[in-house]
Amino acid sequence: MKAFGSITNRIAESYCYSEDQEPHVGMGATYNSWSDRSPLTVIEIIKEKNYEIIVCQEDFAKRTDSNGMSESQNYEYSPNPDGSLHYVRSKEVVSKEGVPAKIYENVRKNEKTGRWNVIKWHRTPISFGRRNKYHDFSF
Repeated sequence: MKAFGSITNRIAESYCYSEDQEPHVGMGATYNSWSDRSPLTVIEIIKEKNYEIIVCQEDFAKRTDSNGMSESQNYEYSPNPDGSLHYVRSKEVVSKEGVPAKIYENVRKNEKTGRWNVIKWHRTPISFGRRNKYHDFSF
């Protein structure tokens, strides 16, 4: 049996977004990795013919609590102009309730062809709407 990391991160990755929840420049986002989470900010939206590429940049996260190696963690976030960039492509779907929605797939640009290719091993790692940092001390 394969292990898949944090259940919280797996739930966040499978979220569908309705039209009123569209990502926009300045919106907070979260990169969900194995069990850790990193805060992001949407810095650019590239409009293509049938989809959009949302560019997110990692933010600084300064720990503000004094709980040590604990599950209870609080952070203060600020922009990081040198933070890593993450790219996701919008994909139109129909939600479980039958409502048109979008999901966002992790992509990488092929410089030779100019095409955006889905990174299959981690398809939807970014959730939009809020910044969240979490460090899993058990690893």
